Amino acid sequence: MNNYFTRYHVLIGASILLLSACGGGGGSGSDPSEVDAGVTTPPVTAPPTTPPPAEDPTTPEPDNSYEPDSERLTNEAESSSELYAAPDFNFDLTRQVNVFLSANDALGEPLTDTIIKMYAVPNNIEAVEDLTAEDSQLIFIGMTNDNGVIDRIVELTPTIQKVMVVVATLGIDNKALLNINEDSLSHHF
Repeated sequence: MNNYFTRYHVLIGASILLLSACGGGGGSGSDPSEVDAGVTTPPVTAPPTTPPPAEDPTTPEPDNSYEPDSERLTNEAESSSELYAAPDFNFDLTRQVNVFLSANDALGEPLTDTIIKMYAVPNNIEAVEDLTAEDSQLIFIGMTNDNGVIDRIVELTPTIQKVMVVVATLGIDNKALLNINEDSLSHHF
């Protein structure tokens, strides 16, 4: 116990010594203007301004053509500034697809609060029966509203052109193989 109090007193003493040694300001206590009296700062002046050069009426109009030299198209680019992309090239990696799906039960009533799943499938698949588990990839899960409708905008890759939609219910044909037309997808179960 005596050892604890000794360490405690040493720690407090060292803390007080550090705080008093590090704090306290500039030392002499004299007015800073007296200390710096011999130091002068040069006045700040603005750089000289030159008028912009007058436009030469004989200067040819710049070429706004986007096509690069044919040599640049055949040579490998060494930096990104030498790359060329056609003006209409789309750099987007996704596209927005308007998805409108509706579902009714066997009696014609809307299927409310029902899960609907959408899977990406290869373009060469012609019928749901042709699909295997490895062919499809889940891309969307939604739930129908009180009217049995899902109306959403879904972001998909441009390569997805065909989907399989599955309604989680019994008593109706609950699977459909659909093509995405333009940027919309619509189906009624």
